[in-house]
Amino acid sequence: MSFRAAGNWPLVFSLTLASCLVAGTSNAYSKVQPTLTEWNAWPDHCKTSGHTGAKRPKGGDKPDKKNKALGKVMWSVGGWHYCTGFIKVMRAERMLDPQERDAMLRSAMGDILYSYEKISLQEPLAAEISVTYARALRLAKKPEKALEALNKVRPLHPRYVPLYVAYTVLFFDAEDYPAAVAMLEEGNRQTGDRIGELQYYLGLAYFKSGRIDQAREYEQKARENGYPLRGLARLLAEHDSGEPSDKE
Repeated sequence: MSFRAAGNWPLVFSLTLASCLVAGTSNAYSKVQPTLTEWNAWPDHCKTSGHTGAKRPKGGDKPDKKNKALGKVMWSVGGWHYCTGFIKVMRAERMLDPQERDAMLRSAMGDILYSYEKISLQEPLAAEISVTYARALRLAKKPEKALEALNKVRPLHPRYVPLYVAYTVLFFDAEDYPAAVAMLEEGNRQTGDRIGELQYYLGLAYFKSGRIDQAREYEQKARENGYPLRGLARLLAEHDSGEPSDKE
């Protein structure tokens, strides 16, 4: 698989080496205060962790505090480090200055790795942490390492929807649409062909692969399951009218 859009420079760092490079960052853990948008995108178990020091901003969603078992896992792996890294990844995704983004990503990966290296991959939370780590690695132009992180948890958490979305982003970066189709077909099977988000991305991958009939089928399924984005429908309409369809 080629990762042309993600960059061509050598990817030589192992996960262990990456951990060593950022170890100092995880030791220099610092709390963050989420903005309203960041708070609403934060997982509930991060919002309810008193160790993050974060306060719910005005208008922020109220978290669900029912999952005590997950709270214990968070405590055992220093989950407040991961939660801080989650916020930093969101911030890095919005940064335009390369040096500032790289510094934020180094800090984010240090925090995420603190929890990642402590958690058993059998734990459901491990899938979420791995996806967030893969997001950071993608931004850092290390798609092969991002793929490696996802591959470690997929056999253990085959029904975790964000996992397949993370794969899709990587494959779309590389313009490897057949690989995206294959992965999304697996995710769709694992989740019973009922998740609108996966159906939408599967339809988009079919479209990019030139399989227009299948793209129509899954655009309709995604719409019926309440998925709100209409980009695929627009692409299909442009295709039918003969207009250019180079946008998502």
